[in-house]
Formats: sequence, C-alpha cells, structure tokens
Amino acid sequence: MEDELSGDLLGNVLRPPSLRVSRSSRTSRSVSSPHGSPSFRRQHSLTVRTPRKDEDSSLLFRWFYWLPRYFNRRLPWVFLIALWVFLVFKVYSKDPATVENVIAEDGEELRRHVALRSRSDENSVKSGLSRLARDWIWLGYMKKNRTAPLLPGTTQVESDIIEHRRTFQYIQNSSDMNFKRFQALQSGDYFLGRVVGPYDELEQKFLGMSTEKKTPARTCSSDEGRFKEFASGKRVVVLMHELSMTGSPLAMMELASEIIGCGGKVSVVVLDRRGGLLNELVQRRIPVLADKAAKSWRAAAKADLVIAGSALCASWIGEYLRYHKKGASKVVWWVMENRRLYFDRSKRILDKVRALVFLSKTQADQWREWSRGENISLPSLTTIVSLSVNDAVLSAAGIDDALKMAKLREEVRKDLGLKPDDVLLATLSSINPGKGQLIALYAAASVMEQKMNQSTASNLKLLIGSVGSKSNKQEYVEKMLSFLHQHPALADSVLWTPASVSVSALYAAADAYIMNAQGIGETFGRVTVEAMAFGLPILGTDAGGTKEIVDANVTGLLHPVGIKGAQALAQNVLVLLRSPALRKQMGGKGRDKVKELYTQAAMYEKLAGVFTNL
Repeated sequence: MEDELSGDLLGNVLRPPSLRVSRSSRTSRSVSSPHGSPSFRRQHSLTVRTPRKDEDSSLLFRWFYWLPRYFNRRLPWVFLIALWVFLVFKVYSKDPATVENVIAEDGEELRRHVALRSRSDENSVKSGLSRLARDWIWLGYMKKNRTAPLLPGTTQVESDIIEHRRTFQYIQNSSDMNFKRFQALQSGDYFLGRVVGPYDELEQKFLGMSTEKKTPARTCSSDEGRFKEFASGKRVVVLMHELSMTGSPLAMMELASEIIGCGGKVSVVVLDRRGGLLNELVQRRIPVLADKAAKSWRAAAKADLVIAGSALCASWIGEYLRYHKKGASKVVWWVMENRRLYFDRSKRILDKVRALVFLSKTQADQWREWSRGENISLPSLTTIVSLSVNDAVLSAAGIDDALKMAKLREEVRKDLGLKPDDVLLATLSSINPGKGQLIALYAAASVMEQKMNQSTASNLKLLIGSVGSKSNKQEYVEKMLSFLHQHPALADSVLWTPASVSVSALYAAADAYIMNAQGIGETFGRVTVEAMAFGLPILGTDAGGTKEIVDANVTGLLHPVGIKGAQALAQNVLVLLRSPALRKQMGGKGRDKVKELYTQAAMYEKLAGVFTNL
C-alpha cells in the first residue's frame, strides 16, 4: 500500500483526476475494482501534478485548432457591430443637432439654431448665440484638432465637452465677471458717471459695418502685393498669447483672417483662453486648436510657417523647438512688448528662431541693448513692422466717404448727451497703471479747477474704456472711482464704455485722444494710429512708440510720463479746448500720416518681405 502510494506521489498517474465522474463510470469502477486497486486510487487521489511539456503543446495545438472555427460562426456579427459603431461615430461627429445642438456647420446654421431656440427673447438670442458659438469653436473643430487626453471614466466627446466648459469659465471670469464687479461698484457709494455703448447698431446703420454674429467675407486686401503670392496654398500656425481685445490679439486675428482670405490655411493656437475674442474667431471661421501642447506642436511641425505674436509665447516656442529640433527655420516671432520682464522671459530662445520682428524703433533698440548686456545674438533677420489700421476702420473713419462719418458722429454724440460745444477726450485701452488713466483724471481735475468760473469748464468730457477687459486691474479701477467720489464735478463729466471691437463710433464722436502710457511708454500703440485715422489730435506721453507716431506740435501734443506729467497734460488739454481750429489742423495731418505709413496693405507688404526671406 505504501509503495503504491509512493508511486502516485512520484507521478506514476497517467492523467490528472477527473473533476466530473458519471454515475455509470463510478458504478462500474466500484464493481470491477476493489478499493485498494490502483485504478480506484487514480480516480480519487488528492495528488495534483503539473502536466508535461508534450501535454502543454497538445493543449495549445487544440486551442489554435478550435479558435478559427469558434469565430467563423461569430465573424459576421463582429463585422456588423464594428460597422454600426463606425457609422454612429461618423453621424455623431457631423450632425449639427448632436451634443445638445451645439455643433454648427457654418455661421448661418449657427444663427438658425439660435433663432429657433430663442426667437421670442432678443437677449436670450444674443446670450444663446454666444454660448453656441463657444460650443461650436471647441466641439466643431475638436474633431480635427483633438489634443486633450481622455479624462478618467469619460468618453472622448465627454472629455471635449468638459474641456469646453472649463474654457468658457475662463472667458466668463475674465469679461462678464469684470463688468459685473464694475456695476457693483457703480451701485455702491461711488458716483462714477455713465456707462455708454457699444454702438454696433449705429455702425451698421451708417457704415454698413456690424459685429453681429455673421461671417465676414473672405477677401484678400493684398491682391496686388507679395503677401497674396506668399500666402496662397500655405499652411500657417498663428500663435496668440490671449484673447483680449487689445492690440496684439487683434492684430494676430486679422493676420490669420488675411492669410485665409488670400488662399492659405490657418490654425490658431491660444495660450490663454480668457478674453472676448473667441466669438470673433468663430464669426471669421478661423480654426482654433483646442490644445497648446503636443497637438499644436505637431500642427506646427507640418506647417510652412509659424507666427508667434507676443513675447509671452516664449514657453510654447521653447517646448516646440524641443519637440521639433529643426522647426526653428520657420518660426517668425513678432514681439509686441517692451518691458524688461518680457525680455527676461524670452532671452534664452531669442537666437533660436529664424526671424525676430519688433513694432517700433524704440522697442528694437531697447531689446538690442538688453541682448548685448546678456551676450545674446539676435537672429540675422531682425526687422521692424508696425501695426496698422485695418481697412474696415479706415473706411469708417471717412477716408473714402467723410459724409458717413459725419452722420455717425452726430448720432453718437446725441446718444452720449453731448452739446455742440462739448469737447470729448477719449482713452480706450485696458484700465491699469501702465495706461495711466488715473493720471489723466488728475489732469482733468486740474483743468476743472483752473477754469472753474469759465464756460470752457463745462465743455470737457472724458470717455474711458475698456470696462470688463481681461487686462484691467481691479484695485486700480477702485482708486479711480475713489478719486471721482472726491471730485463730483469731474465725475459728472466722465463716461465709461465696455470692452468691444466696435470702437469706430466712439472715435467718430471724440474730439481728441489721450495716450497716457506710463513707464517706458507704449510699445507702439495701435489705438493711437486708429484715432489719428479719424482725424483726432493725440495727447500722448513722450515715451515709447508714441513719440515715434506723434509728431510733436504737428499731429499732437506730448507730455512727460509720471505724476509730474499730469500738469503738462492739463495744459495741453486747455490748449485744445480753446482752439477748435488747432484740433482740426492736427487731426488732418495725423490722418495724412496714417494713409502714408500705417495702412493694412503697407503692413502686409512688409510682413511678406519677412516671410519670403526665411
């Protein structure tokens, strides 16, 4: 018995014990074999043995033998399921009614959805259009430009929607919420004047311009220049650091639109999605990549040209060059900042790009000096291309038809409550210490004090923008409101206007423009040349790009920066208040300078010269 059991333990069993034994087999064995027989022990032994290699190979052979036969019967079903999934995905990704009816194939379809959903409420239509436009830009283009990784426990479309909602939160916090904070202050203890504009409807009525949700015509303003020849058929990635309604983002958006109009293909990469230009990008049907990392780098690697529109694009450029080491040969960096902190953020890769473009000679000289101090060699292709006045603004300014501008001016001033002898000074930019609006208030208060008993005092009106801008500094706004609270007579002469791309009506209503940039001054000043296009004399600081644009005592009057400049600005304001003829003379010469140097066609011709030399 012990010998036989030992044999079992040594592996003398022919096969492992069966887990299922039929009643007939069990009965036959019990009858034919005694309990002590080897066959009985083989059936009920507790011994478990690892099968031999030849048995493993036999099992593997049987598995491969039966697998095709198993799937032969199910293959048609597998094929049908795969086909169904494919068709559902295609329909889902293209159907405008999918995902809560937020994806629209074009602007007309988008407006049709909004009208059907909110036909009875005009305000709801506008808010609905804004919401659907945001959804469209993120979901409509997500199909071709998806980059964000899947979130845990979500499908790809769900991840896209979540990413879109996060983006919208940024936009909402940066514009709507800023305006609500301003309104909250207005309802408090401060008396801060009246909020006016924007005047979209008046611009549409008198100029045929509109910022309503429509798609601008795809036209190329550079039909006869080198720009169209270069742009046609090119794939271009345009890099925007943010979506605020300020000079750099506006210029890059217009550049992208021009490239598309001239036959090129554009993909826009946005590093900071806060701001109010997202809907404008939708209207122009400019594709926006939903990612600022790997997907955008791959798009840039395939493009013929990469144009970065700010020093704040330094981190993206550095990461892209690490991803695509040969990509530097097609990167054009259009730097639009002039402060040292922006240089410090950019200096490590300034010599890595193919071309470096500045906005003004003052800015270029300053960056060259900083580079020499850091032993940095700038690219051999380094030049200056100033911003311009786009064709739509030139047309609104009355360059071609002065009668239309005169009619618009009359209607807007009437809405503002201005009298014929009131002089309106405008300053339209983000509200922060660098723009110097508080110092402008000091100067206006000084004018009020000096002319307290003269009729000229009542003539002064001051229009300040842009309320709700992403770049506004809340503490600075509160300081301005506190100052107005202490000077109620001045507060009664102050008008505020929200951030908007509809500024032609405001320029038309104004009599002079204040560019009070502080510190080292404005890099260039797109709003300065826009105001000059409308025939406005400039009251500017003697610093930065402003002193290059404004010919002192010819197209405007200059004053020093800082608090000491407030009194000089006040004196210059008084000069213009007292002399309508001087205002007209300076404004006319400023307009002539814009037509000569700062047209859109001239800017694109210079850019074409840069692009063709890459």
